[in-house]
Amino acid sequence: MIANHHRDLEAAVAAATDDWTALRILFPAINSLAFAQQLAHGDVIRAPYPDSSTVAGHEHDVTEAAVTALSQDGHRGKAYDVTGPAALTQADQVAVLGTALGRELHVEGVDPAASSNSSRSSWTAASPTPS
Repeated sequence: MIANHHRDLEAAVAAATDDWTALRILFPAINSLAFAQQLAHGDVIRAPYPDSSTVAGHEHDVTEAAVTALSQDGHRGKAYDVTGPAALTQADQVAVLGTALGRELHVEGVDPAASSNSSRSSWTAASPTPS
């Protein structure tokens, strides 16, 4: 859903001007802050697809890519995927986090449909209603 929206926005910009550069952060590292809410209540992270991997891109990497794209020639009309240095599963991310925190953390898989509905409900409840 979000990817389709981003694709449509890129297409609209490209149709309107030749003077564009797109930076795509496929999985922002900041998304992992969702783990913090769960860790405030224990040592278990509940997540769908704990064995799926992503290459999280840090916001600083996006900033560096933006500075390069805006300050150097040769980037007009191009799109770049900004990713991190290595693919990690969610379980791997939790293990790294546990080491950094000095805690023995555990991952439990949850039903993806229930997780998706819960996330969507939380997001919808927190979003302002258009007037």
